[in-house]
Amino acid sequence: MTKTVIGLSVQCLRAFDRVLSKHSQSILTRRIIPEDAAIISPNQERPSCNFLGLQKSFSLWIDYAGALVGTYPLNTILKCSADISSIVIELLEIILQALGSIVHVPRDSSTLLRATSDSKYLQSFLENWDNASQDIDSALNELHFWAVMLRKVGTRRLDGITTSPAGEDIAFRKDAACLVHERFPAAHRELRQQLGDSIAVRRERLLKHWREAMEIHTTRWPALETCTKRHMTSTMQDESLEYPLVPTASEGETRVQCPFCYRPLERKASEEVTSNIWKRHIDEHIKPYTCLYPMCGEFFARRHQWKAHMENRHAKDWLRKVHTSVWYCDIEHESTKTFATESEWREHLEDLQNHPKQKVPLTEFQLDALSPQKRTCVFRGEFVCPLCEQTPKDIRHLAEKAGGDRTEAYNALVNHVADHLQSLALMAVPPPHNKYPTRNH
Repeated sequence: MTKTVIGLSVQCLRAFDRVLSKHSQSILTRRIIPEDAAIISPNQERPSCNFLGLQKSFSLWIDYAGALVGTYPLNTILKCSADISSIVIELLEIILQALGSIVHVPRDSSTLLRATSDSKYLQSFLENWDNASQDIDSALNELHFWAVMLRKVGTRRLDGITTSPAGEDIAFRKDAACLVHERFPAAHRELRQQLGDSIAVRRERLLKHWREAMEIHTTRWPALETCTKRHMTSTMQDESLEYPLVPTASEGETRVQCPFCYRPLERKASEEVTSNIWKRHIDEHIKPYTCLYPMCGEFFARRHQWKAHMENRHAKDWLRKVHTSVWYCDIEHESTKTFATESEWREHLEDLQNHPKQKVPLTEFQLDALSPQKRTCVFRGEFVCPLCEQTPKDIRHLAEKAGGDRTEAYNALVNHVADHLQSLALMAVPPPHNKYPTRNH
């Protein structure tokens, strides 16, 4: 009989249930030390788990990988890749075999932990239990790794899909643009619009990933609440870098679940390390650092990637140049008129009332040819933020005391701009007070 991922996954689920029904709570909650605990650094140390945590971890893998949904890309990819398919099947067989080795109990397991410490039976049973649990834990780590790799294929495909925005999406886009204007009234108009659009795009992608995750889950979750303008307004008052709270996990569980994509995220013994893992994962969702050049607009999850892009793809002095273009008209005017955007300049030239001597309006072809000639750049000051359109006080002090080497001031300004972008991007995430759907709901 041909072994399949779906068939083996179902067998493992049933085997987990049989073990749960055979053993007492004292055995099921017995502390298990991860097999790799002795070879990893203290700050990357994984917390101890128990059998209940292993069962939860397997359930999270089922949901995230869509292992029980035959039409999901995981199963489609596995059909096309015999090598990956054999790896996943082998890992499921390891789990099934390990569960089979601990499901049978010759005597009442509730008496085991009350036995004397030198009992050979107790030592043999606990050694077998720990070894089987460690085998399950190791196999689960591999399964989660492959699930993430396979889901990335679908995520790239999903990010490339564009759909017509619904009414709620249009309203969110307008609210985002208005609130960016409130926070950065001095910024170039096109830059404000670009930043507002980038917030809306992030939210649309986040919801697409959530809907995709919903489609493959065996359990149905409550809908995500929308990010209201009231919450967004409160966020605008102080530039907050507050991330959503880390999802909670019970004692003995080795993973927490992202409420947006349902990806199981590994917990660490250190809460600080776990929090950093969570923030990096959210950054992968929203990619908070966006290129400020209007014809580019790439998104980046990591600050150093964004900085390298701005300097290498565009210019080392991009802070002075980005969004500084203006268009001017010096035809039939006593003084030259300037326009912040090309569209305003075009509207001006197309209106014959602005140029009485001109009998026929310029054609689109003529405007296209004239536009580069009537475009100029007014570079901002060396340490002026393109969003604030002023030099932050702390950076001014750095520049004044730096003398000839202004690298520290430049890097501080880059981080200043990056903080702006990060704060704006977090507006795309539903507010922290929402009840995110988790496996506990």
